[in-house]
Amino acid sequence: MAKKRKKHRGRIQAQGGDNDLESSQSWSQEEPLNKEDGLRLLEELKNQIPEEEANKRKYAFKKVQEFIEEAAENGGVDSSIRNISFLEPGTKDTRVDIEVKSGIAFIILASLILIIFIVWAI
Repeated sequence: MAKKRKKHRGRIQAQGGDNDLESSQSWSQEEPLNKEDGLRLLEELKNQIPEEEANKRKYAFKKVQEFIEEAAENGGVDSSIRNISFLEPGTKDTRVDIEVKSGIAFIILASLILIIFIVWAI
């Protein structure tokens, strides 16, 4: 029997650079990814890669954090963004990407509680 895919899936990925880095933190869950968990995944990605690689992406990591926080203030983002890249200035391909494969990501936890309550009430 095939495994059922979770409704909300995606990843945050550090890519490119001189060492052609490719490292990611992903999520796959039934409920939308909240802002706090998105920021935690971003921090885990920073800690997962060598410090030198994280330092090369300092600007990109900051921009991803700002994107997650802004997305949360606006109700999150859905899979229509599919893939967004934050390129480190002055580089060809040193970047951090966000990929929302399905569902919604980066919502405020209170919004998630409200969504669960509404679905439960129906």
